[in-house]
Amino acid sequence: MSDRRCRITRQSFGGVMGPRDIEDFTIGLLAEEAKCSSDEMRQRLEEAGGDLPIDSILLVEVVVRVEERFGVHLATTLETAFNLRSVKDFAVMVYDLVQVERARQAGESA
Repeated sequence: MSDRRCRITRQSFGGVMGPRDIEDFTIGLLAEEAKCSSDEMRQRLEEAGGDLPIDSILLVEVVVRVEERFGVHLATTLETAFNLRSVKDFAVMVYDLVQVERARQAGESA
């Protein structure tokens, strides 16, 4: 499978990472669940809308794997539910959580 998520899975967690990296990782997981390539999944999502809307059935397994990969927990809130409607919003939310976690860890080690 020619998927873009390989780039992020090879990165160390402390490396430079942005919302697009999380978006690519999420699309890779969605593609894996749908048994297609990441490029095909991205195309399907782009055809559905600019925010890359997510099928909620595919998302259940992906959320758990993204939480594990990035060391964050997605709280069960209305804001989280809203952000789970698109890959782009989801990626930004996870990125923000990663930044908060990094700041917390830096504060603990200081």
